[in-house]
Amino acid sequence: MMCGPCLVSIYLIIAKEKDIKTTKQRKGEASKHYDVIVTGGGSGGHVFPGIAVIESLRLRGHHSIAWLGSKTGPERDYVCRSSIPFLSITAGKFHRYLTFGLLVQAIKVIVSFVQAFFVLKRSSPQILVAMGSHVSVPPIWAARILRIPVVVHVCDHSLSLASRLSVKHARSILLSYDSAYQSIQALVGARKTKKPTVITTGYPVRPSILTASNASKKSDMLASFGNAPVLLVLGGSQGSHDINSLVDTFYKKCTIPITIVHQRGAGARITHPLHSRMTDSSQGLVQHIQRDFFFDEYAQLLSIATIVVSRAGAGTLWEIAAYKKPALLIPLSHKGSRGDQLENARYFASIGVAINLGPSPREGEFSAMVYYLLQNNTSNIKQRLGRLNARMASTNIAVEIEKFLI
Repeated sequence: MMCGPCLVSIYLIIAKEKDIKTTKQRKGEASKHYDVIVTGGGSGGHVFPGIAVIESLRLRGHHSIAWLGSKTGPERDYVCRSSIPFLSITAGKFHRYLTFGLLVQAIKVIVSFVQAFFVLKRSSPQILVAMGSHVSVPPIWAARILRIPVVVHVCDHSLSLASRLSVKHARSILLSYDSAYQSIQALVGARKTKKPTVITTGYPVRPSILTASNASKKSDMLASFGNAPVLLVLGGSQGSHDINSLVDTFYKKCTIPITIVHQRGAGARITHPLHSRMTDSSQGLVQHIQRDFFFDEYAQLLSIATIVVSRAGAGTLWEIAAYKKPALLIPLSHKGSRGDQLENARYFASIGVAINLGPSPREGEFSAMVYYLLQNNTSNIKQRLGRLNARMASTNIAVEIEKFLI
């Protein structure tokens, strides 16, 4: 039996949730019927793939779609910017080990399950699509009780704790990589109920990213580019300091004409957004264009880049692959992630579509690899990237979802 303080805590959390319902929910959005509900959150890596799938479903004529996510997570802003109805619940994190905050998180998970149950019961979707993370697990449990079919997308090579808890209840499991298949089979192979279908679809890239590069109006930044090769640097956010230092040094020592377009990340304190100088031999101009983040111009920059320097988050890697761009990867170490970026970088290097420099490349190694990609024919890399078929992943997932829609 649950202790008295726990019950009081649950009651207080639910009461608080009722008091701060969003305006949209007050207008009846939470009780509206949706054919498809997508759930996930906690980071952009679990949200942007879901938005990509929703965009593909809309292009195929399905518009009765909503997102079920955390009230306080970043997914709310991302989803609402895409004009997708947002249904909110409390989110509690799952811990592998006993921690001081374990009890509080356990209570939040229980509350999340109860809230998700009533949201799904009112919305009565034909299918729940889970894009991963701790946010999606309680809705999956609720969907299981309500007999709502669940489709789970696994974005990484190895399974996180949330993925392990999710795939056990799925009717269909969609993989970004074939390498996850063995782990999936070990979890669901002994299931006594009907076995789920397991399909490798790839990692979904937003159709809006794929088409934005075709826009007739180019940004002011792109208008300043000459004919020199373009080195696109996607630092930003977590761990950008190391990449920024490498690129700053490369700019100072660069011996060939080049345009470096550099996303430095929030708080980078950019004092001069544009630096330029002549090469030592006066062969041409070396430009260093800097921004905190790229927004509307991001897809256009990908389309014109000669080389991309990036961390190894799955979303960015598949966007690079969609544009068939050779890449230098500097993945976050185990200290900065659970190791998924290291796995991603090793995989893309193993199939010959990127160079994995590891978490801490030296200045000389970084510069040498930039010159190597600039001075050698990269057509083989582009051909291999084309075989990944990154542009079709969101459509592949939409087709699988349609199988559950009447």
